[in-house]
Amino acid sequence: MSDDNLKTILDRLEQLGNDIDKRFISLENGMDKRFISLESNIKEVKITSEAYQKASTQIVSLAFGLISAAAAVVILSPAVKALTEFFLSK
Repeated sequence: MSDDNLKTILDRLEQLGNDIDKRFISLENGMDKRFISLESNIKEVKITSEAYQKASTQIVSLAFGLISAAAAVVILSPAVKALTEFFLSK
């Protein structure tokens, strides 16, 4: 093998190494971007999940409030009726 052929082969190997490095860096950057995007999506899902959890807690609290109000109306209705009749009869 002549020196020119050997130099050509070495240059080509160096170029292939550079190409592999560039592709690896490109792949690494793409993976970093995907990871950041995935991390952002996870945070968004967590925030949405927390919002739904707070909303469901408020809905349950409101439901208990409405049930309590309805129970109070049912319980107090006869008393209010009796008091109204008592004061109207005087």
